[in-house]
Amino acid sequence: MLDISKREAQALATIASRLDRTDIHRAITPDDVLDTIKHLGMIQLDTISVVSRSHETVLWSRLGNYNLDHLTTLFTGKRELTEYLTHAAALTPTAYLPLVRGMMDRYKASLDRAIHQPEMAAMAARVMERVEREGAVSSRDFEAQPDAQRQGQWESWYGNKPEREVLASLWAHGDLLIALRDRSFTRWYDLPERVAPATWNAEPPDPHGLPAILLRHAMRALGVATAPWLTDYWRTGGRAYVPNARVRREMDALVAGGEVVPVSIEGITDAAWLDSRYLPTLEGLRKRTGWPTKTTFLSPFDNLIWKRDRMEKLWDMHYRLEIYTPAPKREFGYYTMPILHRGKLVGRIDPSMNRKEGILMIRSIHLQPGVKSTPALARAIAKTLDEFTAFLGGTDWSIVHTDPPELGREIYRS
Repeated sequence: MLDISKREAQALATIASRLDRTDIHRAITPDDVLDTIKHLGMIQLDTISVVSRSHETVLWSRLGNYNLDHLTTLFTGKRELTEYLTHAAALTPTAYLPLVRGMMDRYKASLDRAIHQPEMAAMAARVMERVEREGAVSSRDFEAQPDAQRQGQWESWYGNKPEREVLASLWAHGDLLIALRDRSFTRWYDLPERVAPATWNAEPPDPHGLPAILLRHAMRALGVATAPWLTDYWRTGGRAYVPNARVRREMDALVAGGEVVPVSIEGITDAAWLDSRYLPTLEGLRKRTGWPTKTTFLSPFDNLIWKRDRMEKLWDMHYRLEIYTPAPKREFGYYTMPILHRGKLVGRIDPSMNRKEGILMIRSIHLQPGVKSTPALARAIAKTLDEFTAFLGGTDWSIVHTDPPELGREIYRS
């Protein structure tokens, strides 16, 4: 058992998530974007676009300013990117599709009504015929049924287009894949052999060995983890790819193989493990080298913090997205983004982008209890605001309120 401090665990997690420093001093390429997604395993998608789409922000936090068209290139060029339920709906490398074929089969075997009811099954057959004949389609290619909502025929999630529900089910089953998530956030569905010609017919891993493969991926991206954190990493909207009870058995085998090391994290009672690849990193930290230096803002759905329990136990930050909280009851703001500074979560900002005027408006900045407002922190936040504004295509930013007040004065002096 290796004892590590909470500060060391924070640094290791930050480094493993590639949020520790900015090393790329050149134009970001599609290969850089793909490499980041492969390292993380997946990047969760979300419809909210107060500043930018969540997946766009997740990549910016690690790579800095990059061309958003690189994502389209990865979808449509070499077909290296798709989307699946790897952590809810998430950008996923097509190379990882063999890892989720078992989950697709589980969905296909389930008795969801979108495929197994006769009327819906017939509609699914028509959709498949159309895709085979015409190529990729989106829900926009189908006519709405004005009376469907009134008659209560379809779940409100899918609106008044039953084909939209059918497309989602065919995708979950692996009968169709996502060929493109375009800049308007529309999904385009196509046949698997067209979306992933190089990997779709690859032999999937042995089901008995698959959990270990997925856990290796998760450990690489998390650095240090407990069983619940690992269970949460690869999951659909609800189903875990590797259940918690299975995680513990698999981790024992990885320990025996020297791939992970049992650790005790200061202040955390759960059993935990460190990816052995980061043992030299830990040694460096203890020699005062390699500590995170980066300051950035995090999407609420960033891989580093999407597990709120991990966020609270490891960084002592209680964080909830307050979008659905009535405005008078919000504590920190509508769409708060945590501030990561040198491996620590030091506060949160509440931004919105006025695209017409090109102004990034920061309604508030709140520092965490115990975090002091210093000139160095203010300079780092000001620099990050400049970088985020440029990424969003803006020209300036403005701050309405800071807690403590002196932080705002220091930021404007920077």
